Amino acid sequence: MNSTRKTALVAGIFYLITFVSIPTLGLYSSVKSKDFIISSGTDTGALWGCFLEVIVALAGIGTAVTLFPVVKRQNEGMALGFVATRTLEAAMIFAGVVSLLSLVALQQAGASGADATSLTTVGQALVAFYN
Repeated sequence: MNSTRKTALVAGIFYLITFVSIPTLGLYSSVKSKDFIISSGTDTGALWGCFLEVIVALAGIGTAVTLFPVVKRQNEGMALGFVATRTLEAAMIFAGVVSLLSLVALQQAGASGADATSLTTVGQALVAFYN
């Protein structure tokens, strides 16, 4: 197996790994509800979703780094731009994961009374940031 074929295989595997984020749509359904932060609902789906999104972010960086030597032969600036945009994409995914993990942490802390209203507002803001 030559070097280019190995690179293509590794990049293809990284691209396939990026599809593990598809179940997060269902896993986040309870977290994105308006009253999640003041409910006693389970947060297991959110934690699994965050884990899957971290994997996707790392796989995205992996695809760019893996393909860099191949694309560099055509245009080094474009190859570097590809790595930079995939890294920026991963940073945005990480920021969304942090917002959802903050939401889960606030839900676990629990609140009642006047705190519930302010926490609901904060929860909606965190979900909006994620979206």
